[in-house]
Amino acid sequence: FEEIVYKMKKKWSDTPIIYITVHKSGGRKWEAQCLVRETALKICREWGIDTADIFAETELDTRNPEQMQKYIIDGAGSHPNEKACRSFYIPVILRKLDKYLA
Repeated sequence: FEEIVYKMKKKWSDTPIIYITVHKSGGRKWEAQCLVRETALKICREWGIDTADIFAETELDTRNPEQMQKYIIDGAGSHPNEKACRSFYIPVILRKLDKYLA
């Protein structure tokens, strides 16, 4: 991830970059997703990358079986469906984009 950030910063040095975290997922081991998230956020802080933090800023948590059924494609796995994107992802991303587009 850090190599990707380095290449993006080098290629688009004058362009803001926003990292979008994923939601709390029932499709992956909790400890692993927390470790990956913390590592990515640390790299973002070190490189001055802003974040749209779906994990922290929303109630989307598909470890809850009802949310898994309602918000994940085909009711299982880790990929959010359109309803999840519209309800949780897009509002957080738009708020973050407003910071740069205003």
